[in-house]
Parts: sequence; C-alpha cells; structure tokens
Amino acid sequence: MAYAVTLSMITINADAWRALDPESQKAVLATAAATEARQWEVMKTRVAANDAQMRAAGVGISTDLSADYRRALREAGQVAVDDWLQKTGPAGAQTLDAYRKRLVR
Repeated sequence: MAYAVTLSMITINADAWRALDPESQKAVLATAAATEARQWEVMKTRVAANDAQMRAAGVGISTDLSADYRRALREAGQVAVDDWLQKTGPAGAQTLDAYRKRLVR
C-alpha cells in the first residue's frame, strides 16, 4: 500500500485559454497528454524507488498493516474525499474515477 502519491497539475486561466488560437490550444493539449502519459509511466517505478531511498536512509517502512488499520485509514481519508467531491460535483467524481482506474496497485 502506498502511503501517498504525488499529483502534478497545471491550470490555465480561462480567458488566457480562449485567447489562444486553435492551433496553440491543440499543441497545449497534445503536450499535456504526452506529459500525463509520461507521469503515469514514471509512477510504475517511483514508489519503489522512493521506498528504497528511504530504507537506505534508515527509515523503517511497514507494509504489513492490519485490515482494521487499513480500513481506519480509508475511512479517515474518505472525509476529505467526500468534502472535495461535494465541492467539485460531477466533474470531480469523473476526475477521481479516472485517477483511481490509473493507479498502479
């Protein structure tokens, strides 16, 4: 179980986006898609590399968490997720669903 996963997000002001010509918008979207694909590929080995680096520095990492403890962590985190989903509505739910489908488990 990974403790945390770093997310990288970029936003653009809506007026600035609309000011771009269609060709520039297409270039930005293509670059964003390529960057997203690369980031998901990096995630496949990043957690293991981070764990190895921490162990080398003397950090103890426990992966044998009980089912009860894992459940408690999920329940505690769900409070923040529910709050975020309430604020973001269907778009947030769609984003979270896509994110969960992409996670390396």
